[in-house]
Amino acid sequence: MKIIVALGGALLLAGCVAQAETVPEDPLVWGRVDCQRLADNPVLQVDFEQARTICSSRGQAASIATTANMPDGHGLAGALVAGMNKGVVGSQIGNATVAGCMGEMGYLMKTRSEHLAMCEAVLEHRKRTASVPAAPKSTKPAPKLPSLAAIVNAPTNATSGPK
Repeated sequence: MKIIVALGGALLLAGCVAQAETVPEDPLVWGRVDCQRLADNPVLQVDFEQARTICSSRGQAASIATTANMPDGHGLAGALVAGMNKGVVGSQIGNATVAGCMGEMGYLMKTRSEHLAMCEAVLEHRKRTASVPAAPKSTKPAPKLPSLAAIVNAPTNATSGPK
C-alpha cells in the first residue's frame, strides 16, 4: 500500500515538473472586443484590472459553490480521488465563469495571434463599411401598420369559413 501511495505521489510531482517546463509559443491573452490596446490607454488598464478582480472573485465563488456538496470518498484512496476530482471540476467551473464574466465586460481570451487576426479583420470591416456610401433615404412614407389592439378587436365574420 505504501508503494502505491509513493508511486502516485511521484507521478503527481513528475506531472507538475513536466507542465512547468512547457511554455506555449503563442500564449493566451485577454484582449478587448473593440481591439483597443491596454498599453495605449491607462484608463483601459484600470478598467481591465477592475474587471479581472470582479470576475476572479466570481470564478472562485462558483468553484467553491459547485464543489461544496461533492462526496469526499471513503478511505485514503477515495479521499485522494475525490480531492483531485473536486480540484479539476472546481478549476473548470471557475475558468468558465471567469471567461463568461470577462466576455460580458468586453474581453476575450485568445492566443495572441488569434486576437491580432481578429482585430485586423475588425479594422478591415470598419474601413469597408466607412467607405460605402449610405443608401439614399426614400421620400415615400412608410406604410402605417395596424396596432395590435386594432387586430385583436377587429370584428370577425363567424359565418365565413371553409365551404
